[in-house]
Amino acid sequence: MRRKPSPRSLPRRLTPCFLTCNFPTETAFAIASALAAADGPAVVLISSREADDYGRRVASCGARGFIPKSKLSAATFAALLE
Repeated sequence: MRRKPSPRSLPRRLTPCFLTCNFPTETAFAIASALAAADGPAVVLISSREADDYGRRVASCGARGFIPKSKLSAATFAALLE
């Protein structure tokens, strides 16, 4: 029987992921913080709202960045991962 890997045993270069922010819940911010603490994949937060609507949570959660859905594109995503 194979064991599931823990986040700490996963390779450091995992596929980056998007997390959608649901205002006013903080689930995406908690997940981003947990992934950052476990050296998980790079997280990019997205929302139909602007980053300012979330205050300091965007900067303090460990996500690589934030993209409003109105500006979401492959180029903006790639720019955050450089």
